Formats: sequence, C-alpha cells, structure tokens
Amino acid sequence: MCEVRSISDSNRLSAMRARYSRASTNHSGLRSATEPISPARLLLVLALVPMLTSLHVAADPPPGDAEVDNTFCATWNNGTGICDDYNFAHDLTTSQEWVRGRYLFEMQNTSIMTLTLEWEVHEFNRSLIGLGGMELGGDFDSNDSGAPADYIRNYLDHTTPQGVDVRDQLVSEFSAAIESLIETSFNGTAEVDSSLVDQVQMEGVTIQCSSEKNGDSADELAGLPNNAFQPPICLRSVATIVVDNEMMSIATDGSLDIERAYQGVLTMGGAVTTDFTIFSRPGHRSVFEVAPPPYATISAVGGGGVTAPRQQGSWNYQVGIWVVDNFGAGAGSENQLSNVSMTTIRRSTSTSAVEFDIDNDVGINMEMTIDLRDEIRSLVSTQVAIRYLPRSTLDEWNISFGSDVVDLPWVTSDGIRMAYHEGLLDIDDFSDSLPLDEVNNAAFDYTGIELEMGPVRWLDFNSTGGLNFTHVPGQTCAESVAVNHCLLGGNAMNGTYPIYFRSTSKPFAVDPLQVLTGIIANKYGYENFTSLNSDDVSAVLSLLEYEVTLDTSFLAGFLPSNLPPTDLTVNLILPSWIASTQGQSDTITLVVRSNGGGHTPLGFTGPNPYHERWDDPICEFSAGCSDSSADLICRSDWRTCIHVSATLDFSELNVMEWSQAVELVVEGSVVVELYRVALPEPLTDDYGVRIEAIPADMIRHAVAAGDEVDGGLLAMVNQSFEIPVGDQSHPLVISNRGLQSLADSIADMANSEIQSIAVDDQSMSVDLSGLQFSASVDILRRTPDGYIDDDEPIRFVLTLEKTSILARYNDGMFFVDTSVGTSMLSPVFAAMTGTFDAKTAEHETGGVYTFPPEPLTFDVAPPTQSKDVDSGFDSDGDGNAANDADIDFRPVITIDVTMPKGLSIEFTSTLGRDEHPERQDGRNQVIYRTPLCSAENPADCGAQKDQVEIQFTVGYGFIIQEITPYLFGGLGLILLLFMLRMRKRKRKQQMLEDQRLLVKSKDVNTHAVERELLGLPQLGAAGGIGGFGGGGDGLIGGGAAGTGGTADDGWYDGLDVDSKDW
Repeated sequence: MCEVRSISDSNRLSAMRARYSRASTNHSGLRSATEPISPARLLLVLALVPMLTSLHVAADPPPGDAEVDNTFCATWNNGTGICDDYNFAHDLTTSQEWVRGRYLFEMQNTSIMTLTLEWEVHEFNRSLIGLGGMELGGDFDSNDSGAPADYIRNYLDHTTPQGVDVRDQLVSEFSAAIESLIETSFNGTAEVDSSLVDQVQMEGVTIQCSSEKNGDSADELAGLPNNAFQPPICLRSVATIVVDNEMMSIATDGSLDIERAYQGVLTMGGAVTTDFTIFSRPGHRSVFEVAPPPYATISAVGGGGVTAPRQQGSWNYQVGIWVVDNFGAGAGSENQLSNVSMTTIRRSTSTSAVEFDIDNDVGINMEMTIDLRDEIRSLVSTQVAIRYLPRSTLDEWNISFGSDVVDLPWVTSDGIRMAYHEGLLDIDDFSDSLPLDEVNNAAFDYTGIELEMGPVRWLDFNSTGGLNFTHVPGQTCAESVAVNHCLLGGNAMNGTYPIYFRSTSKPFAVDPLQVLTGIIANKYGYENFTSLNSDDVSAVLSLLEYEVTLDTSFLAGFLPSNLPPTDLTVNLILPSWIASTQGQSDTITLVVRSNGGGHTPLGFTGPNPYHERWDDPICEFSAGCSDSSADLICRSDWRTCIHVSATLDFSELNVMEWSQAVELVVEGSVVVELYRVALPEPLTDDYGVRIEAIPADMIRHAVAAGDEVDGGLLAMVNQSFEIPVGDQSHPLVISNRGLQSLADSIADMANSEIQSIAVDDQSMSVDLSGLQFSASVDILRRTPDGYIDDDEPIRFVLTLEKTSILARYNDGMFFVDTSVGTSMLSPVFAAMTGTFDAKTAEHETGGVYTFPPEPLTFDVAPPTQSKDVDSGFDSDGDGNAANDADIDFRPVITIDVTMPKGLSIEFTSTLGRDEHPERQDGRNQVIYRTPLCSAENPADCGAQKDQVEIQFTVGYGFIIQEITPYLFGGLGLILLLFMLRMRKRKRKQQMLEDQRLLVKSKDVNTHAVERELLGLPQLGAAGGIGGFGGGGDGLIGGGAAGTGGTADDGWYDGLDVDSKDW
C-alpha cells in the first residue's frame, strides 16, 4: 500500500480540518450567500484536480493487492476483521471524540416535545465504551486518542469488562448524552429509545453510515479509502420530552392550563421569549434545531442562532437553529455551553394573531348616561366596554399581564377573561386600578359639579360579552366546546366580545334650565334671563327645531388619560321641557373619539313640537275645517294667518222733515285676530334654527313672561323698541299692560285724527267729535298645559261707540253733528213706534224705491302683503333670490253690515262669498268675506279676484216708520184736547160742590151758636120733635119743616153763593 504525503502531518491535519470545516459550513446551510472565488484560486483548483485524481488511483492497488498494513482488528481480543490503518492526520479533532450531532426538538405543545437526535460518530472515547485497552500504535496517543469508527465497528459485539458488549455500551452512552441534555437545557424528563442507523441528516446533507464490520475497510470494499475514521457509525434516538413549565416562561401554581394560556398569549398578539442552555461535548459539533408547536413560529433567536423557514401543509413557519462547534476542544476539556433564547409568536394559519392599530382601532366603548329628569336627584351612570388595553395603558394603571419574557403589546377582552378564569387576575385589584377619579375631576373642571362615582360592577355576561361570557361553538368560536376565551377562528382572543363594567354616581343636584339660562345670561349679559321658567322654555323650544353638527371633541376632556382610541357616547336623558329630534325624543346622544375626532348631528325641539303640526287650515266656524271650507280664513300652507272682522250696525235711520234733518245711529268694531305669524327665514337660517310659524299660544307665553319682568319681555334681553303711532313713537313693552297701553295709544291716535277732521265754512259745518274709538287686547295668559297651538287667536279690538250722526240743512248751510249715545229722537216716541215698525218690517216683502237703478259693481282682489326682507336669500330654493318674498301674508277680511229697519242692501258675490243671515228682528244683515289667494306667487293673486254688486232698497216699513210719527201725533193731539175738556168740566163741578159745602158748614155752625146762647136745645132734637108734632108757633112751630124741607133752607135766602167774597 502506498501513501503519498506532500506535507507534514501537522500541516495536513490543519488542512484537513480547514477542508472539513469548509465542507461542514457549506453543508450546514448557515451561510446566507456564496463566497466569491478569486481567479487564482480557481486556477489552483483546476491544476490540483488531475493530481488528486491520479493519487487516488495510485492508492488503490490492483484487485487482490492489500492496502491495510495493520492486523490489529484481526488479533486484538480475538478479533477477526480488518481495520484501516490508523492515521492521526485523518482525525479532525484533538480530543478523544469526533462526532457531529443534530438535535431536532419538535414541540407538540407547552409540555411535550419530541427530540430526534442523530450522531455521526467518527471517533469516540474508548474508555466509555469498554475499549480502553486498545493500542493502535503509530501516532496513536493512548491518553488523548479515541477509538476510530473502523475499530469500534469491528468490536461492536465485543463484551467489555463491564459485562456488556460495545454496541450496547455505545448506545447507552448516546442515550445518556440525550438525557443529560434534556435535563440541562429543558429541565425535563424523557424516555430515550436509541439505535444504530445507516444514514443521518447533517446540516442539510445525507450522510451514509455503516455498522457492518466486514465492509468498512479499503481491503474489504473497493473504492473505500484507507481511513480508520470513515465511514462513520451513526446513531439515532427519538425521545418524547416532558418539559418543565418554567421553560415556557409562564409561571403557574398548578391550577393554570398552561397550554391554553400559552396559546392565548400568542394568539392575542403576544411574544414569549424562552431562555435555555445548550452544550456540545469536546470534539463534537452539535446543531440544535427547535420547531415550535403547530400554532406557533419563531420570530427571533438569541445566542448566535438563526431562523430557518419550514412549511407544514400550506402554512409556513420558522424554526430556530444554533450550532455549537467544539471540534477544537482538547482532551480533558469541558463541555462548551451556550446560553440561547427563542421568541415565539402565533403562526398564521386559519387562526392568526390579533393585530391592532393602536392609533386608530377602538379599544374602549364608553357610554355615559346623564339623567337630568330630576333636578334634585340627577345621576351619571357609566358603562365601559373594554375590547383591548394597550401596554402603555396597563403600565399607567399599574396592571401587569406580561413579564420580562412575555411581551404583550395589549391585552384583549378574551385575554382578560382568560386571566380571570385561569387565576392570573384578581378582578378586585383590576377594579381598583381603573381611574374613575379622573372622571370625577373632569366633571368638576368642566361643570363645577362634584361628582362621586360609585364602585365598579362587572357585567356577568350577555350575548355581546361580559366577564363570564361563553363562546358558542361554531358561532362565536371555531373550537368544538364552549370556552370563555377562544383560541381558534376569526374571533380568537380578540376584542369582538368585550368585557363590561358599570359605575353609577351618587345623586347630585343640578337644574339644567338654570345652567342653560345662566350660561346665556353670563355670555350675553341678560341679567333677567334666568327668570324664565320651564313652561316658557318648553313653549319656545316647541316652536322651533334646532339642528347642527356639533364638534364633540371637547368631550374628550372627560376621558382618563392614556386610553386607547375610545368611542365615548354621552346620553343626556332630558328633562320634560326639551326633546331631541335625533333618535329617541327624550335623549340627546353625543359621540366623540378620544383622539379628538367626532362630529355628531344634534337637534332639539320642545316636547310638543308645533313645527310638526302647524300646517292645519283654520276656519271661522266649521268644525271639520279644510282648504275648501266656505268660512276658511287660513289655508294649510299659509304660515301667517290673520283674520280681520269689521262690523257696522246701522241701528237707526230717521228722517226729520220738519227740521230738514236725517239722523243715523251707528256702532261698530274692527277685530284683528292673529292665529299664527311667519318668521322670515333669513332671520333664522344662519343659526340652524327652523321656525315654521309662531302660534298665538307662543305669544301668550311671551307676554305672560313679560309681566314678570320690569320693562316686559324685551328687558329680559336688554332690548327696547319704539313703534310709530301716528306722528309719535310708542315704546313696545311686551306685557299685558304694555300691549294694552299700545292699544290705547292707537285708539287715542284714531280719536285725535277724527277730531281733527272739522269743517266750518259758509256752506258746511262738520263736527265729528262725537265719534269715539276705544281699543282693547285680550288678557294673555300661559296655556295651562304648556301645549302651544294656533286654535285660539289673539284679538285686538278697536270699537266705535254707539254714535248718533245728525245731518241737517238750515239757512243754506249743511250741518253734520255727532254725539255719543242713542237717537236724538225722543226715546218715548221711538219706543212707541218701535213695536209697529218691527211688525211691519217682519212682513215686508218688497220695496218702494231701489237705488241706484243698476247695481254698483266692484272688483275685490284678495288682500295680500309681501316683502323681500333679504334680496340675497333664496327662500323658495329655486336658485333665484330675487323672485321670492320672505314675508307673505294674506289676511282674510270679513265685513258684517246690519241695516236699519226698512232699509236693506242687495249684495251679491260672484264667488259666493256673501252670506245673508235671517235675524229675529227682521233687519237686513250682510256678511262678506274677501276672496283668498291660493297662488304660490303673490303677484298672481289678482287673477283670483271676486266681483260684487250692491243696491239699496227703501221698504214699505221704512215709509210707514216715517209716517207713523205723524199719525200718532194727530191722534195724540185729539186725545189731548178731549182730555183737557173733560178735565175742565170736572174741575168746575168740583168747585161748585166745594162752595156749597162751605156755605152749609157756615150756616150750621152759626145756628148752633145762637141756640146755645139762648139755652135752647140743638136743632137735631127740636126739629125732631117739631117735625114729629107738625106745628106750633115760634120756633117750636118750625118743627113742621121736618116733613116739608130742611131746617137750613132759610139760611141761604138773600145770599149770593157765587160771590167770591162769600
């Protein structure tokens, strides 16, 4: 056998080591790129290849020629084999072992992993396998050299002094190395099953091995080099390792389901860093590869390792690889230890790790309800839904979910449930860490209210979440059993089902009306504004609808600091005097994000919004009013409704022929009824306020409120207005007294104007001072129920007192006089003729004279009043601001005329808007209502005019009425003369009777005195006697007169009874 050595052994050893090292490095797959080859090196390789080829051929003798010189394996301990010659230059290590090892750890879960260990043994410690007495001669060092692979192979069946064969001893040492590694690196235990194998995988290369002693030598198998270290002996062991929990960096007291906790942490987005120690024996080059559990991947490694991609099915993941090269360790060296680490995260499969954009993804939904219905016992209740809390928030609240080796960027609601149910979280400590004091402080800073939030109460569960929420298999979670925290599927460990807690404040006193009016008063200086009561505010709000998009970012100040993006919903449960136009009427809802964003549509009105029911038609009498009713005074689409009723009652018309005068008695009134009035849209549009119309009840509230403030309602807002009344200005005071004062001023102005109309010249004298007007306004009070409407109008009444107008002609002049009161004709005479006039008028069927001969014809256009307040505002929204009227009202005027008896008016309307009621007194009455304009454009109202015709008729009753005074006058004169004649005769008879009785009285009295002086009895007695006796002389004989006359007849003789002197 020939061996060519061109370099020294030491140089050869170094060269072989370098070559092996390069080969090993190239096989390991650890280099990230191919090293560049210089041209000089390439030429050297090309030159050496033929030489090396020729040397190899020269080393192999022809068949039958032996290459091996030694006979050790054929002689030592009864050996029968052939071993290649021992050459120290072939040994790549200086220790007793030359082994390449591959340690593949495949984690099944957090407590079980499978270890596949393969050794490629070229040299092994002789003493450990019972071959300590082997002496190979040459360069062999009995102290530092181990047994080459050829020699071990030939003695695998050799029984060692320990009573076991070398094969078993080698496998035992191999297994012991595994157990030591498992205990040292993983603090675990394992059942090791080791065996010799024909090939192994080393750093990506398949190595062919042999344990067959008859085919391992150059003399036994053609083509094999004479190398005692080749081919290697290979061993493989597959062990199931029970891993200590501490390796997974999750501490437990034994009650924790560490596997679910570990999966939960990774799925929640966490990363677990595991530290462990690996080592390599002297003369060993060990490659450690750790594959995480099927749900995990290794994101980073420490301690000089690398990550390498792997694939399982359609899912990719990474493993960690570390190489501990201890080839250079000399004999007697220690194991080379290496402290390494790996960071494990969730593998992306059908279940992925939770991801949040903590700058935008909502982590907390907070709903704050402020109940303001009871101003004495107002409440604030808060319900918080936690979806996730970032690490910064947890640190701020001094809440720890992770550790130095468990990196949690956040904790989700499922994570909190997991920690709670696995005993990792004390819920009371968690509650105490919540910063409710910041809510109290914020409330005080913004409102001045000393708020005191109550204890935290955790919601147990409902269909949307809760502390004890249970996932429904196949619906909320892909797991097959009901669990509190989900590990599989789209909802795995995320915040879809939050946990909730609630806290309610202690009751506190706050009057929102006082707060609101106080803010307005302070901002605008309205000192009296706070005197408004809730009924007034309710009425004002029911009048309007205010809508605006409110920037609610200011509400973020109520949130504690360092929160994740938070949706804050504030529900204001409103008092009874206000209502919301958005959502539920009793609640205003505001939404804000903690990052300052949030614009919420806000709208409010009153509890009985008039703006939703203003468009009703109004009739004068009809109960079922519609736009087609005959007595319609306001259409449903008119925002301003005014009815003017003018009444004239000509109660008497008297013609005085003798005095050449005519008297007319008249009284009347003008009643202005205001149902509703429009507020020009340009006045409110810029403020987001919509007011369809102001109803009469609203004006009542305003006036009643003005009664409670000195100076009226305008003084409440520090305003004053002057209204022109004639040539003067009258201060407008919105109160009952102020409005009546304004009405009186208008009446005084009318009276003054009328009195100023005086004519006094040579042909005419007119005095209208007797015409007197008075004005009144209804006393306006708040509606008792606070409900505002336009059913009952506000009435302004201008009254013409009953006035007699006398027109006469005298001495070539025409006189017109007026006086307040009844007719100048004698009331007695008027009463005497009134009864007859009524009866004749009642049965009157015709007239004596009608004038004018042809009816007077008039066109009556619908009364309208329109004005464009703001020429730049497009009220009707047609794109043209110049063609619309901001003020447009169309009053309906009703004229009611009642004629005197015997005089009638013939009145007809082509639109049928006249009415002729039948009166019990028989007088003629005509009611006419001006036409209504239904055209959209006020300019078109003229086309809807009415045509009326008027004639006057003097009836028979009027003629009889005029003749009656003369008839009654003649009859009266005759009766008077008769009565005077009868009275005179009766007086004369009475006077004669009185004279007779007087004379008689005197006679009787004188006779009685004389008889008394003579001592004679009275004539009554004597006359009776004498009369009875019938005669006698003297006085006694006078008794005869008893039968033939009276005793006093003689007294009248010679007397002149007609004499006045008598």
